[in-house]
Amino acid sequence: MNRIITSIAVLTLCAGCATTGNVPNYDYQTTSNQVVQHIDGVDSVYSMNDDSFVTLSPRYEKLSELQGAMFVVAAFNQSDRPLSLGPSSIRVTDASGNPLLLLDSKRVEEIEYDRQRGKRLLSGVLATATTLAATYVAGEYIADQQAAGFNTTLLQYDLTNAVVGISQGAFSAANLYNTNLDKAAKSQIKHFENKALRPTQLSKNETGGGFFIVDGNPESMIVTIVTGREQHVFRMSRQQ
Repeated sequence: MNRIITSIAVLTLCAGCATTGNVPNYDYQTTSNQVVQHIDGVDSVYSMNDDSFVTLSPRYEKLSELQGAMFVVAAFNQSDRPLSLGPSSIRVTDASGNPLLLLDSKRVEEIEYDRQRGKRLLSGVLATATTLAATYVAGEYIADQQAAGFNTTLLQYDLTNAVVGISQGAFSAANLYNTNLDKAAKSQIKHFENKALRPTQLSKNETGGGFFIVDGNPESMIVTIVTGREQHVFRMSRQQ
C-alpha cells in the first residue's frame, strides 16, 4: 500500500508541476474507502477499490487562470485486466447534478485568444494615438513658425520624416507586442497539451495520469473517475 501511495504521489506532483502557494483548498466528503492526505502543502484524496487505486489533487499554475478548477488525477491498476484512463473517464457535476465541462485544447485556444483581444486592440490604439499626437505637435509647431514669418519648407520636411519615424516605431512596437502575445498563447496551449490527461491503457501494476481543468470555478462539485468496472466518486466544496 505504501508503495502504491508513494508512486501515485510522485506522479501527481510531477504531472501538476504546480506551485502550492495558490492551490485552492477543498473540504472533502470522503467515503469509507477514501482518505485525505496532506502532501507538499496540498490535500489529496486517495480512493481504493478492488481493481484500482485513484488519487485526486487540486493544483494551480498559470493554466488555472483560464477560469477553471485544475486537478491532477492518477490511477494505479491493481487488477489483472487493462484499465482505460482518459478525459472520457471523467465526469464532473455541480452539487445539483448539472454537468460541468472539461477544457480541451480547442477551448484553451479560444480562451487564450479571447483574453488577448483587448490587449491587441489597445496596442493598435496606442500606436495610432502616438502617430496622431506627433502629427498634431508637428503641425502646431510649423503653424507657429509660419505665423512668426519663418520659411518652414525645410522644417516641414524634417518634421514629416520625424513623424513617419515615430509612427513606424510605434506600430513596430505594437506588432512586436502582438507577436509576443501569439508566442505566449501558443506556449500556453502547448503546455496544456503536453500535461493534460490523455487516453491511455494501464496494465497490471501500472500507474498513469495527468491534469484536467473544469470549465468555470464551481464552489462545489462531484468528480467521478471511471476505471473499468469501477467508479471513484469525489465530493468536494471549495473553502472560502
